[in-house]
Amino acid sequence: MTYRILSFCGGGIRGLLSAIMLQRLQASTGVKLADQADLIVGTSTGSWITALLTAGYGPADIVSFYNPLMAAAMSVKQTSPTKPEYGGGLIDKVLQTLPIFGIFGKPLNELGRTIMVASFEIGAEGIPWTPQLIHNFPNSPTSNMSLLDAVHCSGAMPGMLAPAAITLNGQPKRFVDGAFMHHDPTIAAIALAVANGAALEDISVLDFGTGFMANYITADVSTWGSQQWMNGDGQTDGVLPPLLVNVTNPGPPIFNMLLNGTSTNLMPDLAGMMLGGRFAYLNPDFGGAYVAEDDVSTTALKFLSDTANAFSLSAAETVVNSYWS
Repeated sequence: MTYRILSFCGGGIRGLLSAIMLQRLQASTGVKLADQADLIVGTSTGSWITALLTAGYGPADIVSFYNPLMAAAMSVKQTSPTKPEYGGGLIDKVLQTLPIFGIFGKPLNELGRTIMVASFEIGAEGIPWTPQLIHNFPNSPTSNMSLLDAVHCSGAMPGMLAPAAITLNGQPKRFVDGAFMHHDPTIAAIALAVANGAALEDISVLDFGTGFMANYITADVSTWGSQQWMNGDGQTDGVLPPLLVNVTNPGPPIFNMLLNGTSTNLMPDLAGMMLGGRFAYLNPDFGGAYVAEDDVSTTALKFLSDTANAFSLSAAETVVNSYWS
């Protein structure tokens, strides 16, 4: 018996890449992957895909959700770094246009499908911040959260969106983007599945990334103190793309290392060690190109589409044919 997990990484508009690869994989194998999945998980933009699959949308519908719907919504933004780029209503603005919007008001424990999304609770006085796995496994403390709130909690990237402020089990809570747990929720999903009775040797995962973008530091760091690690040396620090919107420089090198460095290949490498041939990672190498999470230009959208369509699905097809058919 195989326990099947669909996993979707974070990456803003780059979720279009994941959606196209999902569409291609389903077409090439003839397998309705969401229907076969025992668990669907996502972080940030991956939580949008998770929610749409849960609501009954197919891959082609999700591709259209990103382009043109999400692309059009993300093109309207303010540029001041002192305010959220999209305020707090970006996700609502798009989801409310969908005929299936009503299902997003349902609590997770009424969905009829097991899901998990990653988030990060920023805490309050006397309440320490903590990563959060929002899910509807039995006895979950978050199972009465609505699907819409779960998406808000997972996708509220600081700088782009206001934190998700919700009431959970009678307590006010504030959540920011699940990338601060990890942009790839695969290992967390495996752990949750095992904790709820799945045998590790039965688990198979299809992990959809949002593109590999290489980062590195070229500066001579031998003399760097905390100031340079926080702000760079004012010269050429290497390839360190901005991780937050509305900034004019890459920002702190150490921030890139802590957030982007661990998010590069760590989770799929670990998942591959545990699952071997039952794991496939679909994450095209951008080859030096960089696409920001909020870049909805025609050039960026075409690049994402072309890259997703050119990516080889052979490894994923092998996993599907062996464990998902």
